Amino acid sequence: MRDWLSWLTKRDLRHVVIFYLIITAVIIGVLAPIYHYADDMFVSSELAQYQTTLDNGAGELSSIVSGISNANYFTRRGDSFLSLRYSAEGQLNPVTLMEQQNILKGYFVQQSAILEAGLLFAEDLVLSTTWVFYPGVSVSYYPDMFHCVGLSFDEWHRLLRGNGSGFLPAADYTIRSKGAFRAVVYTMPWLNDGIMYALIPVEKLEALFLPRGAAQEISVSLRATDGTLLCAFGPEQTQPDAYTLSADIIGGGAGVTISIPRAVVNHRLHALRRLVLIYLGSVLLVAITLTVLFAGFTTAKPLNSLSHTLPGVQEADRSLPDAYRALSDGILSMDRTIADQQATIASHYLDLALARGFLSAEERTRLHELFPALPQRCRLVLYRLAPEESRRPEAVAMCRAAFPDCPLLPVDHDGILLVLDAEHNHREEAARLLEEMNTALGGGVRAIASGVEEGVDGLHTAWQQLMDIESSVPLSAFDHLCTSRDLPETRTVMPLSMQDLQTIYSALACANATLALSILENCTNALLLREDNAPLYHHSYLMLQQMLRQLQLENPAALGTLHIPGWSSRERNELFASRLPACFEQIAQQMRIERSAASRNTADDVLAYIHQNLSSASLCVDSVASHFGISSTTLQKLCKEATGMTVAAYVEMQRLSRAYEMLTETRAPIAQVAEACGFNSPNSFYKAFKRYYGMAPRSISDPLPNQEAES
Repeated sequence: MRDWLSWLTKRDLRHVVIFYLIITAVIIGVLAPIYHYADDMFVSSELAQYQTTLDNGAGELSSIVSGISNANYFTRRGDSFLSLRYSAEGQLNPVTLMEQQNILKGYFVQQSAILEAGLLFAEDLVLSTTWVFYPGVSVSYYPDMFHCVGLSFDEWHRLLRGNGSGFLPAADYTIRSKGAFRAVVYTMPWLNDGIMYALIPVEKLEALFLPRGAAQEISVSLRATDGTLLCAFGPEQTQPDAYTLSADIIGGGAGVTISIPRAVVNHRLHALRRLVLIYLGSVLLVAITLTVLFAGFTTAKPLNSLSHTLPGVQEADRSLPDAYRALSDGILSMDRTIADQQATIASHYLDLALARGFLSAEERTRLHELFPALPQRCRLVLYRLAPEESRRPEAVAMCRAAFPDCPLLPVDHDGILLVLDAEHNHREEAARLLEEMNTALGGGVRAIASGVEEGVDGLHTAWQQLMDIESSVPLSAFDHLCTSRDLPETRTVMPLSMQDLQTIYSALACANATLALSILENCTNALLLREDNAPLYHHSYLMLQQMLRQLQLENPAALGTLHIPGWSSRERNELFASRLPACFEQIAQQMRIERSAASRNTADDVLAYIHQNLSSASLCVDSVASHFGISSTTLQKLCKEATGMTVAAYVEMQRLSRAYEMLTETRAPIAQVAEACGFNSPNSFYKAFKRYYGMAPRSISDPLPNQEAES
């Protein structure tokens, strides 16, 4: 090494060192801001995830507060709680209290985070969602049935009464049926001296703001607007070196703050730092290599030495043009790949416009971006090649040469679709192109043309025209460019209608393979009875293929790996007799598995669905069970555990509650209320209302005597 560097002078060494320092400084100067930017980007990404979790938890807690407010409003307005609006005198009717408890439970049944809720009336806890208590005997149930650790009933009552509306700090509670737990209380005034309260366990709040898998070092605190600490969980709340995020509880008079230590966030950056160090080491190694090469070329002496000591330099020099050519070929190949991918995407969007007939605003914009030459008024021309010998690439090239600016789409295995501008009459050019393609390809090419249609929505209509012409006109008529004028006077009745296609789609989506297969069997039998049925087979297959693709796009999780059988004119009987039925069976099985996985619904999902569909007269045990893909027995069990009632009883109670609100608030006609609440007839509504409330609906809708006196 010393002999090899003996030709370097002190001046040369000084130049080499300066060059090395310059390269190192440039690399570090470029790398440092990149590292800081990546560091900030990773930190921002981590904090954004925590902020999203915090906002979601705050939103759910706000929804809980809103649900408590709604329950407070309706219990104050509803006549079901009329007996509780006055001072507690005498013994209340136990049956009335049980009915009031069921109604109160219904208001909180969807609030899974609320463990216990009730009404404090006068000096006694009258009722809650778990227990029914009678006035004057509070000692018998407190603290035996319900107990706030460390407080007597009177102290706890005064604490709730003095709070008004809002949260109270967390405390320890015990309920005989639910054990011991720690919870915060949300209170609201309720008519006269009454109080509505709801207990939210701290573990539920922890699940809202610290989901499973969150770092154990993160601390969360819930504080009132005046700064009072309501509850906290996690490590030490005051962390000097931590990121702090906060969110407000809408309507709750409180806010949530989480504290994330920097070490937790920076732990995710260890891999980035290692990557940067490796990159820095490799760059410095490159800098050393460049410096050595610079030193080698500072004089002519090492050039001669290197030429003698490093064999194969001439070969490397000769391979340099080959490397450039390989790089150029790679770039060209990448360009071709990108062009092929764009063509595939363009074909997909145009295929959607042809098959569905409607596109969203985003899909329309994307279609016009991919096909800027798409005309406003268009005409479709479809060329079909001979199925025995596919020379579509040559035919596509001829179409491109004849219509360079028109969108082109390969269809099936033997078709080429052109979208021509109707502002320019291209029918003669299209007919001439048909003759040229028959001459060049040896015959067997057919062509059909649609009428003029407007806009993107007209593409579907034009495509249907092409399918009608192709399925109705005999093969002998395809010696010229066929149009709708060539349709026979007696139109062919299609073996598969759009209604049949929609029925198959709905049946497969519901995992009902029997219905779908019966319609397919009818279609197959109709095809077998037709003479010259090849076009009808092909057209029916295209309709089924588009339907199956749409079903696959809408259910990617269940049908992402589904293989749709391809078209084969020689095996069309086998296609309709075995392959398509097997495909239907596979779809139904996958959808059944998907629905079975989705059937793990909680009682809250079932009750929410019932609430959303109360206005439907068809709402019953079978319809709800069918929607969730579970048995009627399982449904009844879920409803019984959540509400203590059967599905039919719960549906009737909710419908009558909604009817009562409409009668008292809107004064709507009886028939309109019955229809809006899902009753089959006003007579059935009248009987159910009279049985439940002990009075006729008309007496509710008419003004009460005391209301007339007040007015």
